[in-house]
Amino acid sequence: MNRLAEKHHLSAKLVDVGEFAGFRLQLWPERVKEVVLRGNNAYVANISDAPLGTISSLEHVVRSLDERMDEYRNDLAQTKHRLEDLQPHVHKPFEHEKKLNNLIQRQQKILQDLDLTKDQAPNQLSSEPTLNIEESIQPENVIIIANRPVMRI
Repeated sequence: MNRLAEKHHLSAKLVDVGEFAGFRLQLWPERVKEVVLRGNNAYVANISDAPLGTISSLEHVVRSLDERMDEYRNDLAQTKHRLEDLQPHVHKPFEHEKKLNNLIQRQQKILQDLDLTKDQAPNQLSSEPTLNIEESIQPENVIIIANRPVMRI
């Protein structure tokens, strides 16, 4: 099996190499140290350096199918049960819908007030506020400290 895997490792297509427990054994080019058991689905077994290791891996995959099937059946039964439990809630109105709508409106108002647009370049914003000198020099904006006028902004 190792020699076949190495031989077909870089080939462009999958290669059928035999059968095991009713499954076709295939080597897939992208799976170097693995053999694929192919039925309706594909299951992967490891190719070991020792032939007994490869056989053990193949047997483990086949034996574990029943366990997997039982797990999937249990998962399906639990999912169906949860679906039945949740079905009455499907048509109920969302209990926090009013609060959600209020928060969405608030968010939209904040975004509108911030006037954030995607077209604004970040360097257009100045870190210092621009003042109109005539507006800023008003008597209420000027404080005299130690006989020197200081502007209050």
